[in-house]
Amino acid sequence: MTPVEIPRFVDSQLQFFWWEMDEFLVAASVLALSIIMHLVWLAFIGIPFLVKLLKMFKNTSLPGGLVHLAYWTGISSLNRQFEDGLVRGFYK
Repeated sequence: MTPVEIPRFVDSQLQFFWWEMDEFLVAASVLALSIIMHLVWLAFIGIPFLVKLLKMFKNTSLPGGLVHLAYWTGISSLNRQFEDGLVRGFYK
């Protein structure tokens, strides 16, 4: 029987350099918007600030906090039962 290496953190997100994937997406979108608006200096200020803000939110909230926030603001659905997060009352 050959030994199999088990990863230490199974549920961790994908890493892109030193950022997790959601932090990288924030940095890439700020960079893309600053290039489109011809304000590249905005990327030097905005990327560290927004990534730090996202890291602080992720460290202080419960697991799944970003999914809950995306559902509550109407960005994504939770499941087939609760598709619209902007509906505040469910009556049957």
